[in-house]
Amino acid sequence: SKITSLCRGRVAVAFWPQAAMSQRLTEAENAMVGTGAGIVDITCIQWAYYLKNARQQNLPLTMNPRILYRGYLANCANVAAGTSFQFAVAGALNKLVLSGEQRELVASEKLGTGFVAGFASGLVASPAELVMTQQQRKGGSAIHNVRSLFGAGPAVCARGFVPTCMREGIFTAAYLGVAPVVRTQLASALPGTNEEVLRIVAAVIGAAGSGVLSHPFDTVKTCMQGDVEQSVYGSMRQTAARLYQDGGMRNFYRGLEFRFMRQVWQVWVLDLLRVKLSPVLFPYRFQADLQLGGNGLATL
Repeated sequence: SKITSLCRGRVAVAFWPQAAMSQRLTEAENAMVGTGAGIVDITCIQWAYYLKNARQQNLPLTMNPRILYRGYLANCANVAAGTSFQFAVAGALNKLVLSGEQRELVASEKLGTGFVAGFASGLVASPAELVMTQQQRKGGSAIHNVRSLFGAGPAVCARGFVPTCMREGIFTAAYLGVAPVVRTQLASALPGTNEEVLRIVAAVIGAAGSGVLSHPFDTVKTCMQGDVEQSVYGSMRQTAARLYQDGGMRNFYRGLEFRFMRQVWQVWVLDLLRVKLSPVLFPYRFQADLQLGGNGLATL
């Protein structure tokens, strides 16, 4: 009926603006949003990276801020570049999947494009995290560690590349796929609920799922990158075998508590900033929107 069509139109318009953020922006603009989000993220949560890495490598924990933020600049470069890469690639993939259709991606499409974008970002994340992990373990400046790693050859520079790609693929699918889908479903089931409450609940659910699936890859990656000399951990397969031999599956989840805290924060803040920063940085991309009425739906 005419009324049903009108209602469907209102719902579609209500959800379309937030769902289509990445499709509205160019790849360069998506990358700029990702860079800003990444820097905010890592500045607030760098301490959890250190504690997680220390736990995974059986190193002593500390509350000294100078040690907790060791490797901050390398990780800023990592997260800013990695997040901008993920935003840009996911935006391009979303446009490719939609092929000009004016609709929201379905859940499987969001998960798929998120995973591919995250997996590809391992090209950026792996070398940057290698520098950070070495700096956390051995001290010294980022430049000193970069020179040392380059001097050791390409095989050392590629340490942990595959598990990094797998971890990033799962994590990116969580914050670009799971969190928005869960938030939208909760909004439909619980109309009138505060949007930020829904965002936090979605972040916890996304972080829990991605953490359980991706943490074993992260532990293997951290152990490989912390031991570039291969005195204990060799290849990816050898590292996984050694971890299992030394403590079973529990060893693959060392440091999960710190990573879970970090991921809840990251899934929440990256989802939030993706939505909030885009119209602030690039308002001209959103001028053509239908004006929203006081009830949050489009004025038709």
